[in-house]
Amino acid sequence: MLLADAQFEQITTALRGGAPAPAGRSTLVPQQRRREPRVGVDGQVTLIPISDSLQSAPFDVPVRDLSPGGIGFLHTRRMSLDEQFVVLLPEGRESVAVLCAVAHYQPLAESWFAIGARFVRVLRQPSGSGAPPRLTLPVAPVPRRAAS
Repeated sequence: MLLADAQFEQITTALRGGAPAPAGRSTLVPQQRRREPRVGVDGQVTLIPISDSLQSAPFDVPVRDLSPGGIGFLHTRRMSLDEQFVVLLPEGRESVAVLCAVAHYQPLAESWFAIGARFVRVLRQPSGSGAPPRLTLPVAPVPRRAAS
């Protein structure tokens, strides 16, 4: 899943503290084997665990880079491949909630790991209307009872 261009631009601007990309200088991280170009950012995002292996409460992590299809961040623990979590990405005054899956991890130092995750699905978009944002989760069908 890829973020829309306009949404990606808003999120990267927010993670750069509202500063636009420097003029005449590319913010893309050079890496030829990537599917999408990555933008180096220096901010924090909130991760919401959905498995017991991380933590039980949301926590903040420093972001290294972002692409339309994923995110790179630092964490104090190794995360399992395909482990899922929700990341809250800033977009204006609200956040976009995106379901992610770990694509790779790399030990950097004792108790520090570089984690790369791919975006799986947008769960919540900013409302844009001042109304509270809606969270959309997959819902299992409710079984129907037979008529008596």
